[in-house]
Amino acid sequence: MSEIRWKFKLYTFGNSHKSITAFENLKLYCKNYQINYEIEVIDLRLSPQLAERDSIVVIPTLVRLAPSPAIKLIGDLSDEQKVVKLLKVV
Repeated sequence: MSEIRWKFKLYTFGNSHKSITAFENLKLYCKNYQINYEIEVIDLRLSPQLAERDSIVVIPTLVRLAPSPAIKLIGDLSDEQKVVKLLKVV
């Protein structure tokens, strides 16, 4: 596994289909690309004030915090090639 610890925040809204799909896709990509990762899921249904604080306007939104720089992706992360390219996994 990678020495680098990847840190993600995934902003969701309850158990919406897209939120669940984004979470499952992210875990799958991390496994497939052998990424040492940590995912913090933030449910904006329970903590709506975090949307404004963290500038989240669409859900699901994934933020890669580490390695830096921070990168935001919006959607269910179903396009693996696009996600991998944007997160600079390979």
